[in-house]
Amino acid sequence: MSTNQNPAFPEALGHRGGMEPEGRGAVEPEVPGEGECRRIWQCCNTPEPVRRHCMAVRREAERIARDLHRAGCQVSLSVVQSAAMVHDAARTAGNHAREGAALLRREGYEAVAEVIACHHDLQCPDLSEAAEGLPPLWLEKAAVYLADKRVMEDRTVTLEERFEGSRRRCEQSADRERALAAHRRRYEEAKRIESLIRLLTDGGRES
Repeated sequence: MSTNQNPAFPEALGHRGGMEPEGRGAVEPEVPGEGECRRIWQCCNTPEPVRRHCMAVRREAERIARDLHRAGCQVSLSVVQSAAMVHDAARTAGNHAREGAALLRREGYEAVAEVIACHHDLQCPDLSEAAEGLPPLWLEKAAVYLADKRVMEDRTVTLEERFEGSRRRCEQSADRERALAAHRRRYEEAKRIESLIRLLTDGGRES
């Protein structure tokens, strides 16, 4: 164990499995199966409400990924499923996105780790960049990122509802102006990503 590793998150988790692949002709990246995702929860002492949140995010992320697949986009459902299920496994850590990604990376699940690492912040390419081709794993990242933003606890909500709740918390922050500016930036980025996903799936019509 390295000296900078959080002892709450073990290095070895054992069994590797897989979930349903979809949308790629190439070999699917290795992912933790559902049973192993649950063991990751146990090893990380993920609280039960967070586990319910992860499952709700998984359902919403699957819906987004399937919509993308039906629209002809190449997206790995297995990566989306696994990453969504463990995206908050390390919630009790200070920087749980970084800790969770590090844990999955140590286990050899590089694609899942990449998705987890940016489930808080994800840059949206502009339309000209998107037309030329999206970066590898961007759609998988976007599906989990957007699903997480659309789920409050274990309820699916709109981005407006989700961000209104977090805005009220920012109002109480010691550094109110800085917190609100960061909140505004994240909301605008989430809306851009939501708009691009809609454009890819149904030409921009709101579902």
